[in-house]
Amino acid sequence: MEIKYNPGMTLARTVAKRRATLDKAPAALTSLLEELFEGREVPSASGQEDSWAAMLASFRAYGLAEAAKAQLLSPLASKWAGPCEIYDNGKDFGIIRSGDTADDGKALWIRPTNEGWLLRLASQSRHEGSQVIREVEASQEDVLRLLDELLAEMTVGDGDGVVTDVTAQQAYRALLRDFVGPWLRRRGYKGSSGHYGRSVGDYQVAIGFQKSKWSTKERVDYRLNLFVQHPETAHLYNQANLEARDLGREWEAAPAGSWFSTFPGNLGPGGHHWVSLRPGDDLSSHADQLLADLDRIVFPEIERQLELPLSTPTPPSERAMMPSREERNRSALSSTLQALRAAGVDVDVPEHFDI
Repeated sequence: MEIKYNPGMTLARTVAKRRATLDKAPAALTSLLEELFEGREVPSASGQEDSWAAMLASFRAYGLAEAAKAQLLSPLASKWAGPCEIYDNGKDFGIIRSGDTADDGKALWIRPTNEGWLLRLASQSRHEGSQVIREVEASQEDVLRLLDELLAEMTVGDGDGVVTDVTAQQAYRALLRDFVGPWLRRRGYKGSSGHYGRSVGDYQVAIGFQKSKWSTKERVDYRLNLFVQHPETAHLYNQANLEARDLGREWEAAPAGSWFSTFPGNLGPGGHHWVSLRPGDDLSSHADQLLADLDRIVFPEIERQLELPLSTPTPPSERAMMPSREERNRSALSSTLQALRAAGVDVDVPEHFDI
């Protein structure tokens, strides 16, 4: 059980936490509720019992629904836990191929009905939309057989990291599923489908794979978004910058504890912002190069960020005033003119521009 404080514009932080066995849970919950109110007068429960009881009833119904999902999927684990992942979106839940996402790849969506289950195998693409491949209604007696049949149809052509005669989109998913995910998990990261993270003391480290919206079946461009955050420091700077904005004072970046970068964009070779993957590429060699770059370039920078000394923000009232819009526009125009002239472009500027 946790009490969290979320001031907005930053990560929530934990104020209090309790661990309790089932028999001691009511006492622990009472203790946390008393701490939550911080000495304030507790409102009367008059008129609120009905809504409280309704919420408890919804919890019980939710629990029964979750138990039905578990009972349905448990027998499939030994065969499909490797190539597939479970994606739960409330009433409808699904099974996706490892390396796919719910909105980009194949998925088997499952919905309970009065008589059994509705199973819908679909292909979802951010560029081409959703397409239903097959939809069947299954009774309780037939559902396991039909689930197994549809899962086999969903995963056909994918296996063991060997990618032949596939699109660039499929190769990209196989790269994450068969190479990147297992490699990062061996190094302490958790996650899948291009989103991985780990905790290091009070820090949170995240690596996210971003696919370009212009990617096609013939070519996928992707990059890595890298985060190293010390939540408490990030919160201090966010709060101070909000106050500075209200005072018309300058914004200040945290020199450590709130780091974001990209690979290859900010860390890789100059001029390269994306990594490209095509259907004919040797996927194993592509993965070897990517993972070597993570070891050689990305991980050392992450470690460097973790070792930088933390600081506190300059008090907003002591910061310089923000330049006016006119001053900002003049500075931007001056920089543009310098770049044009350096490139050999002759630009005439009217005298009244005062640049």
